[in-house]
Amino acid sequence: MKRELDGELVVFASRPLVQSLLEHDLVDEVRLTVYPVVLGDGELLFGELCDQRPLRLLEARMLGDGLAQLYYERVRD
Repeated sequence: MKRELDGELVVFASRPLVQSLLEHDLVDEVRLTVYPVVLGDGELLFGELCDQRPLRLLEARMLGDGLAQLYYERVRD
């Protein structure tokens, strides 16, 4: 898809798809929005990967009432 399309491919709110893309090393950048709320139990975004995928923080922005937007790039050898 990346070769056939111009621009970025973006995945919104699909934990299983994101995990699969990370597992197959098909992610260049991760953008997370962190809400200042503790909800208790939930599913881990990165919890089921078979090994580590190093990320480097590119940018952090504060939006509104403590909402944080974090931009990471995938670190490759």
